Amino acid sequence: MVVAYFYIWVRLFLPTIMRAVLKFGGSVLRRGRDYLKLVEEVRKFLDAGWEVVVVVSAIKGVTDMLEQLARPCPAWREKIVELRELHERALHEVGLPSSLEKEVMGKMNSLLSELYRAVEAVNTLSETSPKVRDYVLSFGERLSVLIAWAAFMKFGVEAVCLTGREAGIVTDDKFGEATPLYDVSRVYVNETLGRFLKARVVPIVTGFIAGTIDGRITTLGRGGSDLTATLLAALLDADIVTLYTDVPGIMTGDPRYVKSPLVVPRLSYDEAIACARLGAKRLHPRTFEPIRKTRVKTIITAIGTEEKTEITRDKSSPPLKLVTQLERVNIVRARVSERKLADTLIELALGLSKMGVDNLPYIQYSEFDQQVSIIAREDVTSKTIQILRDLQEKNLTRDIEYIHSVSLVSVVGHGVQDLGNISPLLASIRGITVQTLLMFDCAVSLAVSSDRSIETLCRLHDELVKQWRDAYS
Repeated sequence: MVVAYFYIWVRLFLPTIMRAVLKFGGSVLRRGRDYLKLVEEVRKFLDAGWEVVVVVSAIKGVTDMLEQLARPCPAWREKIVELRELHERALHEVGLPSSLEKEVMGKMNSLLSELYRAVEAVNTLSETSPKVRDYVLSFGERLSVLIAWAAFMKFGVEAVCLTGREAGIVTDDKFGEATPLYDVSRVYVNETLGRFLKARVVPIVTGFIAGTIDGRITTLGRGGSDLTATLLAALLDADIVTLYTDVPGIMTGDPRYVKSPLVVPRLSYDEAIACARLGAKRLHPRTFEPIRKTRVKTIITAIGTEEKTEITRDKSSPPLKLVTQLERVNIVRARVSERKLADTLIELALGLSKMGVDNLPYIQYSEFDQQVSIIAREDVTSKTIQILRDLQEKNLTRDIEYIHSVSLVSVVGHGVQDLGNISPLLASIRGITVQTLLMFDCAVSLAVSSDRSIETLCRLHDELVKQWRDAYS
C-alpha cells in the first residue's frame, strides 16, 4: 500500500506525462490488417507523448469457439485446426519479415499445443470444470496479443505481451466471473506496468483474463475486456480510457433492429452503468464501476471516426438517452416486510455473493407493493430462488414467484422519474402486453414476451428519437 500511495502522490504533485488505456474489442479485430489499424491508432498517442497501455480481446468469434472446446466436443481436433489456420492467416496478413513471422509462429504453435493438451484432457475425461473452462477460454486473448505484438514490431514500436495476471490484476477464485482484488492489484499493476511505461515500452495486456494470487488463470466474464481496461485505468490513475468498438459509440438503439440510430454524445456514469447492466453494446455489467468516482475520462468510439460517446460524472441532455434489450432473463420476486427491509436487502446481497451470483443486472425494491424483484439469468435463477427461500425461513420474505424467460426492454436516462418524459413512450406500445414494469434511478424496464421484444424496442426507439433528435444534432 505504501508503494501505491507514494505513486499516487507523485502523479498528483509532479509534472507527468499523460497516460491512456486503449482497449480494442473483438468486433474490431477480425483479421490481420485490423491489428495494423490498432497500431496506427496507438501511434497517434505515442507521437503526442502519451504513455499507453493497450488491452486486446480475442479475434471475433474465437471465444465462442473456445466455449465449445471447454466441454466435451466430438470435433475438437478439427476446431483446433480451424483456430490454428485462423490465427496463422491473421499473422500472415500483418506482413512481417520472414524471420519475425517465424518467431511469432513458434510462440503461437507453443500456445496451440498447450491448448491441444488441455482440450484432449477434457475429452478423455468427458468432463470439465469452471477452472478448466477459464484456462481454455484464456487462449483467445493470449493468441491475440501475440499478433498485436507482431504488428507493433513491424512498425518499430517496442512492446511487451502480458496476461492480465502478469500485468498485476489479481482476483478471487470465482472462476468464470472473478472479482478483482483492488488493493492488491493496485500495487502489482503499478509496479509492473509502471516499469514498462517509464521505459517507453507499450504493454499489450490480454483483456478478460486475470489470475488468483497464486497464479491460477481466472476470467472476468464475457465482455470482461472492457472491465480490464477500466480497471487498469483506475489503478494507474490514467487520464483517459478509450474503448474501441465496431460502432462510433453507444447508440440510441441496437442498429441491427432499429432504424437510423444516433450516437449518444454524452452519458453520466450512472446512465452508463444502467446501459451495461441492461444489455447495451454487450458491455460487462461492471465496466464502469472502477472509474465511477475517479478523474479518468472515458470514451467509447470506433477507429477512424470523430464520433464518440463520452462518459462523464454530470447529467446532460436529453433526459432519455437510449433503449436497449436484455434477452432471455427471468424475474424473481418476493414480498418483504417494510420493517425488515434493510435486513432483507443485506441478507439477499450476502446470499447472492456467497453463491457466486454477483453479476446480476439489478435488484429492485418497490415501496408501492413492498416487493423485491431480481433480474436473473437462466443459469442463476435456481440459486436466486433458493436464497429467497432461505430468507423466507427467517421470515424476511414471502410469496416467492418468478416470470420465466422474458425480454427486458429498457429506456435509459436520468429523466425516467418524470412521468412527462415516459408517458409518450408508454403510449407508443399500446397493444403490447407488458408483464411487469421495473423502475430504477436511471432506467425503466418493461418485461415483454420474446416474440414482441423487437417490436417493443423499435416502437420505443422511434418515439424516443422523435422527441429528442434535436438534442443529438
